[in-house]
Amino acid sequence: MILILGQGEDDILYFVSRFTTSNSVDELPGNIRVYRGSFGIEDMAIAATGYGNMITSAVTAMLIDHYDPYLVVNIGPAVSLSPDMHQGDLLVVDRYYFQHVRYSPFFATNYGQFPNQPSYFLASNDLNKKAEEAGYAFNEAYLQRGYLLSGTKVMTAKKQYDAIKQKHYASVQSLLMGYDTSSGGIAFTCYSRHVSLLSIRVLVYELDHEDQFLTWRRKCLEAMPKVGHILAKILMDNRQDFNAAEELFYEQHGTH
Repeated sequence: MILILGQGEDDILYFVSRFTTSNSVDELPGNIRVYRGSFGIEDMAIAATGYGNMITSAVTAMLIDHYDPYLVVNIGPAVSLSPDMHQGDLLVVDRYYFQHVRYSPFFATNYGQFPNQPSYFLASNDLNKKAEEAGYAFNEAYLQRGYLLSGTKVMTAKKQYDAIKQKHYASVQSLLMGYDTSSGGIAFTCYSRHVSLLSIRVLVYELDHEDQFLTWRRKCLEAMPKVGHILAKILMDNRQDFNAAEELFYEQHGTH
């Protein structure tokens, strides 16, 4: 089972129409509609999580517990934090950092770190490499791998994000390429449940470009077929279960 998650119904519209072979819809608590179907031999469940890391974490946990997927695919819009990433470009997320998380000095934690949890959450290098290669094969959109910052408030000015990066993420600030308000919760839950996660976010807004306010939603919709083509190629080229969740967990974190 593969679980595809978008923030809103617009994000998953393409996948519902192209990746499912039936009109089966499950109604789960919290008014969560899950579209069921298949793509080739792969069973699919597709849902919108809503907005905010707390909500997306809870919804993702409920969906993982209900459908037991071996892979979660996280799609949707993000703000570009890199001058090299423009509206409509795709970001494959290698690391997930939390903003607005700061515990008391009594806990041995860094900014953005939950007690007894990693300072950031890692993606699968092998899986992201497959996504990168698939994106280059289609050559339909500029695609880059990088780090994503996930917080509680979307801002629009470059100086606001620069201040946050310089204060809290100086060592990786050049690699922080996107910002959203949902991927952190999804990454935290997938880590906790030992489920593989692939995030391909559409960069829909470049900082200090107010003219893009009116077009960000359309740009996200236009990019979803490209994301779909990447995912389809990964699935077609890798029929075996290349995401054995437990093995990936140990590979990432070096524990047994």
